[in-house]
Amino acid sequence: MGDGEKHRGMWRRGLVLLLAAMGAVPGAATAALTPDEENTTAVFRRLAPGVVYVTTIFGHEGPAAPAARRGVGSGFIVSGEGHVLTNAHVVEGSDDILVTIAGQQRRKARLIGLDAATDVAVLQIENPPPDLTVIPLGSSAGLQIGQKVLAIGNPFGLSQTLTVGVVSGLDRLLPTTRETVAGHVIQTDAAINVGNSGGPLLTSDGKAVGVNTALIQGAQSIAFAIPIDTVKAVLPQLLKEGRIIRPWIGISGKFVDEGLRKVFNVPLTSGFLVEDVGKGSPAERADIREGTLDVTVNGVRFLLGGDIITQVNDQPIRTSEDFFKTLAGLKIGDELRLTLFRGGETLTRTLTLAERPR
Repeated sequence: MGDGEKHRGMWRRGLVLLLAAMGAVPGAATAALTPDEENTTAVFRRLAPGVVYVTTIFGHEGPAAPAARRGVGSGFIVSGEGHVLTNAHVVEGSDDILVTIAGQQRRKARLIGLDAATDVAVLQIENPPPDLTVIPLGSSAGLQIGQKVLAIGNPFGLSQTLTVGVVSGLDRLLPTTRETVAGHVIQTDAAINVGNSGGPLLTSDGKAVGVNTALIQGAQSIAFAIPIDTVKAVLPQLLKEGRIIRPWIGISGKFVDEGLRKVFNVPLTSGFLVEDVGKGSPAERADIREGTLDVTVNGVRFLLGGDIITQVNDQPIRTSEDFFKTLAGLKIGDELRLTLFRGGETLTRTLTLAERPR
Protein backbone atom coordinates (compact mmCIF):
# COMPACT_ATOMS: atom_id res chain seq x y z
CA MET A 1 0.00 0.00 0.00
CA GLY A 2 1.47 3.39 -1.02
CA ASP A 3 1.70 6.37 1.32
CA GLY A 4 -1.21 8.10 -0.50
CA GLU A 5 -3.56 5.13 -0.10
CA LYS A 6 -2.48 4.70 3.52
CA HIS A 7 -3.22 8.34 4.30
CA ARG A 8 -6.62 8.13 2.57
CA GLY A 9 -7.52 5.05 4.64
CA MET A 10 -6.54 6.80 7.85
CA TRP A 11 -8.60 9.84 6.80
CA ARG A 12 -11.66 7.64 6.09
CA ARG A 13 -11.36 5.89 9.48
CA GLY A 14 -11.06 9.26 11.22
CA LEU A 15 -14.15 10.54 9.42
CA VAL A 16 -16.14 7.46 10.42
CA LEU A 17 -15.10 7.91 14.06
CA LEU A 18 -16.06 11.59 13.93
CA LEU A 19 -19.47 10.84 12.40
CA ALA A 20 -20.06 8.09 14.94
CA ALA A 21 -19.32 10.51 17.76
CA MET A 22 -21.86 12.90 16.25
CA GLY A 23 -24.49 10.14 15.99
CA ALA A 24 -24.53 10.29 12.18
CA VAL A 25 -23.60 6.66 11.56
CA PRO A 26 -26.46 4.11 11.78
CA GLY A 27 -26.04 1.93 14.83
CA ALA A 28 -23.55 4.31 16.44
CA ALA A 29 -24.01 5.17 20.13
CA THR A 30 -26.15 8.26 20.78
CA ALA A 31 -25.17 11.07 23.08
CA ALA A 32 -25.72 10.45 26.77
CA LEU A 33 -28.97 11.77 28.27
CA THR A 34 -28.93 14.39 30.96
CA PRO A 35 -30.29 13.35 34.38
CA ASP A 36 -33.48 15.32 33.67
CA GLU A 37 -33.93 13.61 30.28
CA GLU A 38 -33.34 10.22 31.88
CA ASN A 39 -36.07 11.01 34.42
CA THR A 40 -38.50 12.12 31.71
CA THR A 41 -37.95 9.07 29.53
CA ALA A 42 -38.13 6.70 32.52
CA VAL A 43 -41.47 8.13 33.70
CA PHE A 44 -42.89 7.90 30.18
CA ARG A 45 -41.73 4.32 29.60
CA ARG A 46 -43.12 3.21 32.95
CA LEU A 47 -46.49 4.95 32.88
CA ALA A 48 -47.47 5.47 29.24
CA PRO A 49 -49.08 1.98 29.08
CA GLY A 50 -51.46 3.16 31.82
CA VAL A 51 -52.83 5.99 29.66
CA VAL A 52 -55.74 4.94 27.45
CA TYR A 53 -57.19 6.39 24.27
CA VAL A 54 -60.92 7.01 24.80
CA THR A 55 -63.29 6.88 21.82
CA THR A 56 -66.91 7.87 22.38
CA ILE A 57 -69.83 7.17 20.06
CA PHE A 58 -72.91 9.38 20.12
CA GLY A 59 -75.82 7.70 18.36
CA HIS A 60 -75.97 4.05 17.41
CA GLU A 61 -74.11 2.78 14.38
CA GLY A 62 -75.68 0.46 11.84
CA PRO A 63 -77.07 0.24 8.29
CA ALA A 64 -80.48 1.57 9.31
CA ALA A 65 -79.19 4.16 11.76
CA PRO A 66 -78.08 7.70 10.95
CA ALA A 67 -74.36 8.37 10.96
CA ALA A 68 -73.00 8.29 14.49
CA ARG A 69 -70.82 11.07 15.82
CA ARG A 70 -67.51 10.16 17.44
CA GLY A 71 -65.39 11.91 20.02
CA VAL A 72 -61.91 11.32 21.34
CA GLY A 73 -60.12 11.89 24.60
CA SER A 74 -57.74 10.34 27.08
CA GLY A 75 -57.95 8.58 30.42
CA PHE A 76 -55.68 6.73 32.81
CA ILE A 77 -55.95 3.47 34.71
CA VAL A 78 -56.17 3.85 38.50
CA SER A 79 -56.85 0.28 39.64
CA GLY A 80 -55.91 -3.26 38.71
CA GLU A 81 -59.63 -3.98 38.25
CA GLY A 82 -59.71 -1.64 35.27
CA HIS A 83 -61.07 1.64 36.65
CA VAL A 84 -60.20 4.60 34.43
CA LEU A 85 -60.28 8.30 35.30
CA THR A 86 -61.22 10.77 32.57
CA ASN A 87 -63.11 14.03 32.10
CA ALA A 88 -66.88 14.10 32.40
CA HIS A 89 -67.14 16.18 29.23
CA VAL A 90 -65.30 13.47 27.26
CA VAL A 91 -67.93 10.77 27.92
CA GLU A 92 -71.10 12.58 29.00
CA GLY A 93 -74.09 11.70 26.81
CA SER A 94 -72.25 9.04 24.80
CA ASP A 95 -73.95 5.79 23.81
CA ASP A 96 -70.82 3.67 23.63
CA ILE A 97 -67.30 4.02 25.02
CA LEU A 98 -64.17 2.26 23.75
CA VAL A 99 -60.71 2.43 25.32
CA THR A 100 -57.45 1.49 23.64
CA ILE A 101 -54.88 0.21 26.13
CA ALA A 102 -51.16 0.77 25.52
CA GLY A 103 -51.96 1.83 21.97
CA GLN A 104 -52.94 -1.72 21.00
CA GLN A 105 -55.69 -3.55 22.94
CA ARG A 106 -59.20 -2.16 22.41
CA ARG A 107 -61.90 -2.86 24.99
CA LYS A 108 -65.42 -1.66 25.64
CA ALA A 109 -65.90 0.42 28.77
CA ARG A 110 -68.95 1.45 30.76
CA LEU A 111 -69.56 4.60 32.71
CA ILE A 112 -69.43 4.02 36.48
CA GLY A 113 -69.87 7.57 37.72
CA LEU A 114 -69.81 11.16 36.49
CA ASP A 115 -69.69 14.58 38.14
CA ALA A 116 -70.08 17.51 35.75
CA ALA A 117 -69.32 20.07 38.47
CA THR A 118 -65.73 18.84 38.81
CA ASP A 119 -65.52 17.44 35.25
CA VAL A 120 -64.55 13.99 36.55
CA ALA A 121 -65.78 10.61 35.32
CA VAL A 122 -64.88 7.01 36.17
CA LEU A 123 -65.05 4.17 33.64
CA GLN A 124 -64.81 0.41 34.03
CA ILE A 125 -62.95 -1.53 31.34
CA GLU A 126 -64.91 -4.63 30.38
CA ASN A 127 -62.83 -7.83 30.55
CA PRO A 128 -59.64 -5.95 31.47
CA PRO A 129 -56.33 -7.70 30.73
CA PRO A 130 -54.46 -8.96 33.79
CA ASP A 131 -51.30 -6.90 33.33
CA LEU A 132 -52.68 -3.37 33.54
CA THR A 133 -50.32 -0.50 34.30
CA VAL A 134 -51.81 1.46 37.21
CA ILE A 135 -50.89 5.14 37.54
CA PRO A 136 -50.49 6.12 41.22
CA LEU A 137 -52.33 9.17 42.53
CA GLY A 138 -50.19 11.76 44.27
CA SER A 139 -51.24 14.98 46.00
CA SER A 140 -51.74 18.40 44.46
CA ALA A 141 -51.52 20.19 47.80
CA GLY A 142 -47.76 20.73 47.71
CA LEU A 143 -47.34 21.76 44.07
CA GLN A 144 -44.99 24.67 43.43
CA ILE A 145 -44.98 27.15 40.56
CA GLY A 146 -42.06 26.21 38.34
CA GLN A 147 -42.25 22.51 39.23
CA LYS A 148 -41.75 20.15 36.30
CA VAL A 149 -44.83 18.27 35.08
CA LEU A 150 -45.47 15.79 32.28
CA ALA A 151 -48.69 15.26 30.32
CA ILE A 152 -49.42 12.01 28.49
CA GLY A 153 -52.42 11.77 26.20
CA ASN A 154 -53.78 11.40 22.70
CA PRO A 155 -53.95 14.86 21.08
CA PHE A 156 -55.75 14.74 17.72
CA GLY A 157 -55.72 10.94 17.97
CA LEU A 158 -51.91 10.74 18.18
CA SER A 159 -51.71 8.05 20.85
CA GLN A 160 -49.11 7.94 23.62
CA THR A 161 -47.97 11.54 23.15
CA LEU A 162 -45.73 13.12 25.80
CA THR A 163 -45.42 16.84 26.49
CA VAL A 164 -43.36 18.42 29.25
CA GLY A 165 -43.64 21.75 31.03
CA VAL A 166 -43.95 23.36 34.42
CA VAL A 167 -46.70 24.39 36.80
CA SER A 168 -47.43 27.92 35.60
CA GLY A 169 -50.07 28.86 38.16
CA LEU A 170 -52.17 27.50 40.99
CA ASP A 171 -55.74 28.09 42.21
CA ARG A 172 -56.88 29.43 38.87
CA LEU A 173 -60.63 29.95 38.39
CA LEU A 174 -62.02 29.15 34.96
CA PRO A 175 -65.24 30.57 33.51
CA THR A 176 -68.07 28.22 34.41
CA THR A 177 -71.04 26.75 32.64
CA ARG A 178 -74.65 26.93 33.79
CA GLU A 179 -75.41 25.65 37.29
CA THR A 180 -71.79 25.32 38.39
CA VAL A 181 -69.47 27.33 40.58
CA ALA A 182 -65.87 27.51 39.41
CA GLY A 183 -63.34 25.34 41.20
CA HIS A 184 -59.61 25.76 41.50
CA VAL A 185 -57.45 24.33 38.72
CA ILE A 186 -53.75 23.97 37.94
CA GLN A 187 -52.30 26.04 35.10
CA THR A 188 -49.46 24.51 33.08
CA ASP A 189 -47.50 25.24 29.93
CA ALA A 190 -47.24 21.55 29.03
CA ALA A 191 -48.89 21.40 25.61
CA ILE A 192 -52.48 20.12 25.86
CA ASN A 193 -54.70 19.89 22.80
CA VAL A 194 -57.98 18.34 21.69
CA GLY A 195 -57.78 14.67 22.67
CA ASN A 196 -55.59 15.30 25.73
CA SER A 197 -58.62 15.84 27.96
CA GLY A 198 -58.80 13.21 30.69
CA GLY A 199 -55.12 12.30 30.60
CA PRO A 200 -52.81 12.55 33.63
CA LEU A 201 -50.63 15.46 34.64
CA LEU A 202 -47.62 13.81 36.28
CA THR A 203 -44.75 14.90 38.49
CA SER A 204 -41.17 13.76 37.95
CA ASP A 205 -41.65 11.01 40.55
CA GLY A 206 -44.37 9.46 38.39
CA LYS A 207 -47.51 10.35 40.33
CA ALA A 208 -50.67 11.91 38.92
CA VAL A 209 -51.29 15.36 40.42
CA GLY A 210 -53.97 16.45 37.98
CA VAL A 211 -56.40 15.46 35.23
CA ASN A 212 -55.84 17.52 32.09
CA THR A 213 -59.07 19.21 31.22
CA ALA A 214 -59.04 22.46 29.25
CA LEU A 215 -57.19 24.94 27.11
CA ILE A 216 -58.04 28.51 26.20
CA GLN A 217 -58.89 28.77 22.52
CA GLY A 218 -56.42 31.00 20.67
CA ALA A 219 -53.96 31.12 23.57
CA GLN A 220 -50.51 29.58 23.47
CA SER A 221 -48.85 27.60 26.26
CA ILE A 222 -51.84 27.94 28.61
CA ALA A 223 -53.65 24.80 29.69
CA PHE A 224 -55.36 23.54 32.84
CA ALA A 225 -55.78 20.42 34.94
CA ILE A 226 -58.14 19.42 37.74
CA PRO A 227 -56.14 19.01 40.98
CA ILE A 228 -55.91 15.35 41.94
CA ASP A 229 -56.99 16.17 45.51
CA THR A 230 -60.30 17.39 44.07
CA VAL A 231 -60.58 14.13 42.14
CA LYS A 232 -59.79 11.99 45.18
CA ALA A 233 -62.48 13.80 47.17
CA VAL A 234 -65.24 12.74 44.74
CA LEU A 235 -63.86 9.37 43.61
CA PRO A 236 -65.26 7.17 46.44
CA GLN A 237 -68.82 8.47 45.99
CA LEU A 238 -68.60 8.16 42.21
CA LEU A 239 -67.59 4.52 42.59
CA LYS A 240 -70.35 3.86 45.11
CA GLU A 241 -73.25 6.03 43.93
CA GLY A 242 -72.36 6.88 40.36
CA ARG A 243 -72.79 10.59 41.09
CA ILE A 244 -72.09 13.23 43.70
CA ILE A 245 -75.07 14.14 45.84
CA ARG A 246 -74.52 17.78 46.67
CA PRO A 247 -76.68 20.77 47.50
CA TRP A 248 -77.58 23.13 44.69
CA ILE A 249 -78.03 26.89 44.68
CA GLY A 250 -78.33 27.27 40.90
CA ILE A 251 -75.91 30.10 40.15
CA SER A 252 -72.72 30.61 38.20
CA GLY A 253 -70.49 33.65 38.02
CA LYS A 254 -67.18 35.24 38.96
CA PHE A 255 -65.65 37.14 41.83
CA VAL A 256 -65.36 40.92 41.64
CA ASP A 257 -62.32 42.48 43.31
CA GLU A 258 -61.08 46.04 43.72
CA GLY A 259 -59.25 45.97 40.36
CA LEU A 260 -62.38 45.05 38.41
CA ARG A 261 -64.45 47.62 40.26
CA LYS A 262 -62.18 50.36 38.89
CA VAL A 263 -62.54 49.06 35.32
CA PHE A 264 -66.34 49.00 35.19
CA ASN A 265 -68.25 52.28 35.26
CA VAL A 266 -71.29 50.75 36.98
CA PRO A 267 -72.23 50.30 40.66
CA LEU A 268 -70.22 47.34 41.98
CA THR A 269 -68.88 45.98 45.23
CA SER A 270 -66.53 43.13 46.03
CA GLY A 271 -68.16 39.70 46.13
CA PHE A 272 -69.55 36.94 43.91
CA LEU A 273 -71.10 38.36 40.74
CA VAL A 274 -74.10 36.25 39.68
CA GLU A 275 -73.97 35.91 35.89
CA ASP A 276 -76.45 33.09 35.39
CA VAL A 277 -79.37 31.66 37.39
CA GLY A 278 -80.58 28.12 36.64
CA LYS A 279 -84.22 27.65 35.68
CA GLY A 280 -86.27 26.22 38.53
CA SER A 281 -83.34 26.56 40.93
CA PRO A 282 -83.49 27.69 44.57
CA ALA A 283 -81.78 30.91 43.44
CA GLU A 284 -84.53 31.63 40.90
CA ARG A 285 -87.23 30.95 43.49
CA ALA A 286 -85.48 33.34 45.88
CA ASP A 287 -85.45 36.11 43.23
CA ILE A 288 -81.69 36.16 42.70
CA ARG A 289 -81.03 38.26 39.59
CA GLU A 290 -78.63 37.23 36.81
CA GLY A 291 -76.48 39.43 34.58
CA THR A 292 -77.73 41.01 31.36
CA LEU A 293 -74.88 43.28 30.16
CA ASP A 294 -72.22 41.41 28.17
CA VAL A 295 -68.74 42.94 28.63
CA THR A 296 -65.27 41.56 27.76
CA VAL A 297 -62.19 42.76 29.63
CA ASN A 298 -58.72 41.49 28.66
CA GLY A 299 -60.32 38.56 26.87
CA VAL A 300 -62.49 37.56 29.85
CA ARG A 301 -66.26 37.74 29.42
CA PHE A 302 -68.47 39.17 32.18
CA LEU A 303 -72.25 39.44 32.44
CA LEU A 304 -72.87 42.56 34.47
CA GLY A 305 -76.09 43.75 36.04
CA GLY A 306 -76.68 40.70 38.22
CA ASP A 307 -76.72 40.53 42.00
CA ILE A 308 -73.42 40.46 43.86
CA ILE A 309 -73.36 38.13 46.88
CA THR A 310 -71.42 39.84 49.66
CA GLN A 311 -72.34 37.59 52.61
CA VAL A 312 -73.49 34.00 53.09
CA ASN A 313 -75.09 33.26 56.47
CA ASP A 314 -73.73 36.61 57.68
CA GLN A 315 -70.14 35.61 56.76
CA PRO A 316 -68.38 38.08 54.40
CA ILE A 317 -67.58 36.71 50.95
CA ARG A 318 -64.57 38.48 49.46
CA THR A 319 -62.70 35.61 47.79
CA SER A 320 -63.43 32.22 46.28
CA GLU A 321 -61.89 30.64 49.37
CA ASP A 322 -64.45 32.43 51.57
CA PHE A 323 -67.27 31.24 49.32
CA PHE A 324 -66.29 27.57 49.21
CA LYS A 325 -65.42 27.48 52.91
CA THR A 326 -68.86 28.83 53.83
CA LEU A 327 -70.64 26.35 51.57
CA ALA A 328 -68.62 23.39 52.80
CA GLY A 329 -70.63 21.12 55.07
CA LEU A 330 -74.03 22.42 53.96
CA LYS A 331 -76.65 19.78 53.23
CA ILE A 332 -79.75 19.46 51.09
CA GLY A 333 -82.61 21.14 52.95
CA ASP A 334 -80.40 23.65 54.77
CA GLU A 335 -81.41 27.30 54.63
CA LEU A 336 -79.02 29.85 53.19
CA ARG A 337 -79.21 33.55 54.00
CA LEU A 338 -77.63 35.67 51.25
CA THR A 339 -76.76 39.34 51.50
CA LEU A 340 -76.91 40.93 48.05
CA PHE A 341 -75.74 44.15 46.43
CA ARG A 342 -78.21 45.21 43.74
CA GLY A 343 -78.04 48.56 41.96
CA GLY A 344 -76.50 50.33 44.91
CA GLU A 345 -78.83 48.79 47.51
CA THR A 346 -78.27 45.99 50.04
CA LEU A 347 -80.88 43.21 50.13
CA THR A 348 -81.24 39.86 51.87
CA ARG A 349 -82.71 36.67 50.44
CA THR A 350 -83.23 33.26 52.06
CA LEU A 351 -83.32 30.05 50.06
CA THR A 352 -83.49 26.33 50.80
CA LEU A 353 -80.80 24.17 49.25
CA ALA A 354 -82.07 21.51 46.84
CA GLU A 355 -80.29 18.50 45.33
CA ARG A 356 -78.28 19.29 42.25
CA PRO A 357 -80.10 17.95 39.16
CA ARG A 358 -78.60 14.86 37.55
